[in-house]
Amino acid sequence: MPPQDPQSDTPIPREMAGVTDTTHPIPLELLGEIFAQFLPVFMDQAGRAQLTKLCLVSKRWNDAARQTPTLWSSLRIILGLTASYPFQNVLTWFNRSGVAPKSLTIFVVPHYVPCVTPDKCRLTGTGLLPFLEEGLSFKCLRIISKGGRCYRHLLEAVPNRRIWDNLKAASFKLTGEVPLDSSNFLSLSMPQSLTSFELHLPNHPLAQYDRDYPTNLTSFQIPPELLNSLTSFSFRCNWEASPIILTTMQHCTNVTTLMLNLEDGRLQCDDSDPFIRSLSRDGLLLPKLQTLCLRQSQPSEAAKLFKYLKAPNIHDIDVSFEGCETDLELQQYNNGTFVKVDDEDPYFDCPRVSDGDAEILEVDESFGQALGVFMGRSGSSQCTLRSLRLHYASITRAALSTMLAPLGPLTHLVLDEFDLDGDCFKDIRVSSVLPNLRVLELLNLPTEYTLEHVDAFMGGDEGDQGVTLKATRRDLELCCPMHSQRKPQEAPEIAPTPFIGARKMGHFLTARYDD
Repeated sequence: MPPQDPQSDTPIPREMAGVTDTTHPIPLELLGEIFAQFLPVFMDQAGRAQLTKLCLVSKRWNDAARQTPTLWSSLRIILGLTASYPFQNVLTWFNRSGVAPKSLTIFVVPHYVPCVTPDKCRLTGTGLLPFLEEGLSFKCLRIISKGGRCYRHLLEAVPNRRIWDNLKAASFKLTGEVPLDSSNFLSLSMPQSLTSFELHLPNHPLAQYDRDYPTNLTSFQIPPELLNSLTSFSFRCNWEASPIILTTMQHCTNVTTLMLNLEDGRLQCDDSDPFIRSLSRDGLLLPKLQTLCLRQSQPSEAAKLFKYLKAPNIHDIDVSFEGCETDLELQQYNNGTFVKVDDEDPYFDCPRVSDGDAEILEVDESFGQALGVFMGRSGSSQCTLRSLRLHYASITRAALSTMLAPLGPLTHLVLDEFDLDGDCFKDIRVSSVLPNLRVLELLNLPTEYTLEHVDAFMGGDEGDQGVTLKATRRDLELCCPMHSQRKPQEAPEIAPTPFIGARKMGHFLTARYDD
C-alpha cells in the first residue's frame, strides 16, 4: 500500500515516496561536501580537532570524511616548538587525499638567534627536508618565517627535488624587520613552474615614525625571470625610501591578477630619477593585467599609482583605503596560541581588530583625476574596465562627480563602508555619467543616510534605467524597490551558537594526526 500524506488522505505517488522520506540517508559524497563547507580551508590544529570529532560521531560520518579527498589535502603546521616535527603523521594525513591537489602552510615560530646552518634552522632542521624527499607533489606551499635566512636554507637544499616539479603557487611571508638577514634569497633556484606568488616583506620599523629616514633597501631584488613567469602576484611592502614597488611591477608582463598592499606607506616618486620620469611620460605597461587590488593604501598614494600605470586589458579594480592595524603581541606567536576564526594564517591578512576606531580618509578630486589619466593612458576609446570597488573612505559630491566622469564603460560600482554626503548623488543621473551601469552597491552605509538622491540618480520618475541597486546599512538591509517604504529597525542581537569543535578567540585546540 503506498504511503499517505499525513496532512490529507491522498496517497503519495510511488515515484515521489523516496523523495519525501525523511529517513533516507544523505549520500556520503554530499555529507563530505557539507563537512568541507564547515571546516577551514587550511587545516590548522583547531580544524583538525573539528574533523576528528566529526569522524567520531558515527561510522557513517567517518566513512564520509575518509572518502572526501579535499578534507585531507591541506595542512597548516607550526615548526620550531620542538627540535623535530612528526612529519610521518603529516605524510599519513596527505596520503588520505589521494590525487587531490595538496597545499602545505608552515608557520615558523619567531626566534631571535639567526639560523646559521640548515641543520640548526627552525624551518629546515626539524625534519622538513626528509619529508620533502618522500615525493609528495604540492600545488601550493606557504611559509611564514621571521628572516630571509630560513628561505635561503630551503631554496639551497631542495632545488632539484620533486616538490619543485609541480609547484604552481608559493607564498613567502617575512615577519621580521629590515634589513633582511639574507637579502637575495629569491635568486636561489625558485621553482620554474611557479605561476602564482605571494611575497610579504617585513615592515620597516621607522616607516610610520620618521617618513624621511634614509634606508638602504636597494640590495633586495626579485629576479625578473621569476616575475615574468607569473600570472598572479601579491606584493606587500611599505619600504618608502626604495622604489621597489614600481621597479618590481615593470617585470610583471604576464600578470593578470595583481594585489599590492602598501601598509599605509608612500610610493617613492623622485622626479629626478630617470626611471620615474619615464613612467610619467610613457606609463608603466602591464599588457595582460585584468584585476588590480590595492590594500591599505592612502587615496593620495593610490592616485600616484594610477597616474603611472597603463593597463589596456583591465577589467576589475578593487581599492581599500582602510589603514594598517597594529600587529598583535609577538608573544602570542612565540607559543603558537593565537588564531582568528576567519583568518587563513595567524600572522598576516588579519581583518580589523576593532571596529569604529580606524581613521576614515577622504577621497578628493585628485583621485578621480588620476583615474581619468589611467583610463586615457589605457585607451579610453576601447576601455575594458567593468567593475570598480572602493572601500573605507569618505567622498564629497564634487569628488564623486570627478571620479565618475571617466568611467563611462563601467557596469558594476561598489562603494563599501563609505561616508557619503547627504547630497552626494544630487543632480547626477546615471544615464549621463554611467550609461552602461547595471549594478550599484552601497554597502554598510551610515545609519542616518537616506537614499533620496540615490533614487534620483538611478532614474527616479523618469523610468527604469535597468540598474540593480543593493544598499545596506550598518544595522539593517535596504531592499530595492521597496527601500523607501521600509522602516528602520534595531539590529537583532544574535547569541553565539556553539558547534562541534568550536574554538575561542586566542586559543588553539589540540588534535592528533593518527587514526
